[in-house]
Amino acid sequence: MTHLSSNSQTNDSGNKRQVADLILDTVYTKLNINSDFNRLYDDIVTAISLAPDYTNNYFCLYKVLIFHGKEQSQLYKILIDTWKERGQDSTICYDFITLFKEGFPFEITAELKKTIQDVALIIKISDDIRYIDLLEFTFGSPQGDYLYIGRIPDPKLICSIRDFDSLTTGKLTIIEDLIKKGKDKRIIGHLGTWISCDERTVFGPAIDTVYYNYSLHKTIYTNETFCKSVKTIFEVGTGTGFLLCSMIGKFHNNNPTILGSDASEKARKVAIINIKRTISDLHISDNQIQFNITLDEDSLKNIPDNSIDILLTNPPYIPEYDVLDYNPYSGTKVIKDVLVTYGHKKLSRHGILIILYSSLCARKIDEYLKQSHLFPFKLGVSKKVPLDLREVSRDTRWIDMLKRNHGLEQQLYHDKYLYWHELTMLALVKNRATWENHFERIE
Repeated sequence: MTHLSSNSQTNDSGNKRQVADLILDTVYTKLNINSDFNRLYDDIVTAISLAPDYTNNYFCLYKVLIFHGKEQSQLYKILIDTWKERGQDSTICYDFITLFKEGFPFEITAELKKTIQDVALIIKISDDIRYIDLLEFTFGSPQGDYLYIGRIPDPKLICSIRDFDSLTTGKLTIIEDLIKKGKDKRIIGHLGTWISCDERTVFGPAIDTVYYNYSLHKTIYTNETFCKSVKTIFEVGTGTGFLLCSMIGKFHNNNPTILGSDASEKARKVAIINIKRTISDLHISDNQIQFNITLDEDSLKNIPDNSIDILLTNPPYIPEYDVLDYNPYSGTKVIKDVLVTYGHKKLSRHGILIILYSSLCARKIDEYLKQSHLFPFKLGVSKKVPLDLREVSRDTRWIDMLKRNHGLEQQLYHDKYLYWHELTMLALVKNRATWENHFERIE
């Protein structure tokens, strides 16, 4: 009996997907007014038999069904029946097909489409962060706006090209070309929040932001009594504005004031664009939501005391070997400012401070919590993720310090990710009674 190595099996699977792609490309070229549905369907079934766990097969079938005028109820039934008969119990394809039960699952809003002058990469993250689906959107394409690239199971970093290496060569080339040609506008969606980002120097929502958003939906957003009282929200370090856009989606009926700050002018501009677009998507009047994003790493000091209902921050959390640890782009300065200096002063009586931190700065967090004058709770389950910051991974002195003093783990994952740490979400409150039945208390 011949035993294939895991690499051989991977290569064989990749080759079959390449052939399936060729078949699907042929199907797309045959799509015209005289195309025979049954012949196209047979071609797609051939592709499925080659690569039963390849979601592109079912997207192609969806496009054929739409082209031939199948109604939504028929469409989903044909997709699911084809999977039952041909799909060899592929869970990843079944999960993909179920997205089509209510209609096309990847449609972006008219406001987002206005931001695309040429082409964009759409990254749709599943609610539970188990998959990401990648699509190319081409403005005004006569073949249809959307080209499905593929589904990535178990993404580690969301926006890293290394997450995409399970794609076929042709599909991976599409993404690489988008980046190399400078056409790197990204549209990223998770749990109903969509933002766009085309600034290379502004970090798009990566795994920490998505994990943060997931935790908000599972914990904070489920406390309806608290949610009805939210009026003022402040985020320290807005980045693209993703979390504030999530907040607007949840609290817009409260007519809230949305505030934020970032040390980067480019990030501030991107956040403002995304917030304005989110407000427009929700068809909210101009006076229903007030917002202001400032360029100031120390802006909390100017906020009135006892005024913030939700204080958010997803700050830099990697300790530096410089003992001063003062850099707002890394180190733990922002964490200290929020937890120790301003948090207890600025929160309203029922307010909540929500912070994400890394196991790399756990000792610092313990120190700051003792000085915070707030009651801490853990939100959900911690998540282990790769460390993928180039300025850190290329600095051997920094890496050695993190391994030696801060618990950075060295573990190779599928020849991609070498260093690992753990993310944890904390909620800190003045009024413990409001939340003690809702969260896990930290003693």
